[in-house]
Amino acid sequence: MPMEEAQYVEAFSSVLLSDHPEEVLCGTSRGDVTERFAMLRCGAKIVWELNVQGKRFQLSRTLAFPSAMQGVWTFSSDEASELVNVVIPGIGHCLVHREDLEYEDEQECPPHKQRLTSLTIQFDKHRDERENRHNIVDDESGV
Repeated sequence: MPMEEAQYVEAFSSVLLSDHPEEVLCGTSRGDVTERFAMLRCGAKIVWELNVQGKRFQLSRTLAFPSAMQGVWTFSSDEASELVNVVIPGIGHCLVHREDLEYEDEQECPPHKQRLTSLTIQFDKHRDERENRHNIVDDESGV
């Protein structure tokens, strides 16, 4: 059963208004450790194929990069698990091995001081119609 528009708005709002939006968005539990930035060591294996519960598939492939990656955001960490939930810029929610992380600042990140106070989103109701019209013109011109 498809979600109603009100349900989408409610889900979107819960992420925006949360003190821990990555946990809401990824469906993970609150960690024992406050979220913080880290550097991912070069050659670290990145598990990027995750199911809807944020767990790796049994036969998940991994990525590895030849250089270190700055600005990796850790969250939902219990300081004990082998794998850590991270958000990697340009990739999204992934899992990495704890020993491949070097924390940029041993202090926990302070809570966000600025909050989103206003947001306007507009949807183009006629986009599909325009795209279909362009496709018809392309087909007729032989492109």
